[in-house]
Amino acid sequence: MSVRIVDVREITKPISSPIRNAYIDFTRMTTSLVAVVTDVVRDGKRVVGYGFNSNGRYGQGGLIRERFSARILEADPKSLLNAA
Repeated sequence: MSVRIVDVREITKPISSPIRNAYIDFTRMTTSLVAVVTDVVRDGKRVVGYGFNSNGRYGQGGLIRERFSARILEADPKSLLNAA
């Protein structure tokens, strides 16, 4: 079975946590929230995967929207698989 990615949606949001340490002030950090929409339909709804980047980093919205999304959408679905 081949799954095709039909859309990649990203939004950058502030973490806004009052946590800080010697290196990181989380009140100023952002995170990228990503939804990967596939062509698979289960129970009448598209299968969507969700993810976000790790804490302590800034969101990667620009890179995701301007570079990665287009490459993923244009790729042959088989090229995105890895048996490992």
